[in-house]
Amino acid sequence: MGENKQIKDSLFVDLFQNDVTAKENFLSLYNAIKGTDLKSENTEIVPKRLEQVAYRSLYNDVSMLVNNRLIVLVEHQSTVNENMPLRFLLYVAHLYEAIIKTRDKYRRTLVKIPTPEFYVIYNGTEDYPAMKELHLKDAFMELQAEAKLDLTVTVYNVNKPQESGIVQHCRMLNDYCKFIEIVNEEKDKGTEEGIKQALEKALKMGLLPNYLERKVSEVYNFLLGEYDYDTDIAVQREEAFEQGAYNAMRSSAQAMLEMNIPIDQIMKITKLPEAEIYSLRQ
Repeated sequence: MGENKQIKDSLFVDLFQNDVTAKENFLSLYNAIKGTDLKSENTEIVPKRLEQVAYRSLYNDVSMLVNNRLIVLVEHQSTVNENMPLRFLLYVAHLYEAIIKTRDKYRRTLVKIPTPEFYVIYNGTEDYPAMKELHLKDAFMELQAEAKLDLTVTVYNVNKPQESGIVQHCRMLNDYCKFIEIVNEEKDKGTEEGIKQALEKALKMGLLPNYLERKVSEVYNFLLGEYDYDTDIAVQREEAFEQGAYNAMRSSAQAMLEMNIPIDQIMKITKLPEAEIYSLRQ
């Protein structure tokens, strides 16, 4: 599978970044995270998302300027990557590059930049703390008492709503989590049919009001695209593992040949065909 596979927007991104209600939804989520009560009528919210970015892993992000704060939010469905601070660092550098005018970088006076905040919303199946902070400084080869550069990412596990404390304070996030839970349950009946049944259930339950009823077909495509992407990644990992195991067997066979171990024994140990072992000897 190629790395240039087109990445489609996710349901999470559409809900909190792209939809006509996205700003309102995002502000509700931000209020839940920060414990604030900002109102849309007196809060400046400007989308700041990089559409063409080299960092595949952070393509599906939500980036907003909220009253001079640059909020970068990422949803993770499967695992939390401990390298998120590094990936956020690379990503936010591109965001600043897009925000700050080129000539301003060369001014003699200090150029003020939006204050950054970084969050991950985790709803995967692995056990993970309700809330955890990841730090860039933990990745440095040499530990420093006071790191000259650091970046903090706050991870919220929405599978533990009572402990993480944000789900119950954001209706759209709460509905989103319930909907994804239904989707995961229904997928056992087959991907396409499962997604359709999950949508029917969610509509009957009144989840994601003023959103699902408008965008049933789009949501279906979002979920199907995410499933295809996850499958693609799983296949790539499996192929990489198999290739690694195969290379390891070839290396082992080569070493055993140098030790003059009989070919029939090498075949039993490595499971490689006789012709391939002969080719290694040659």
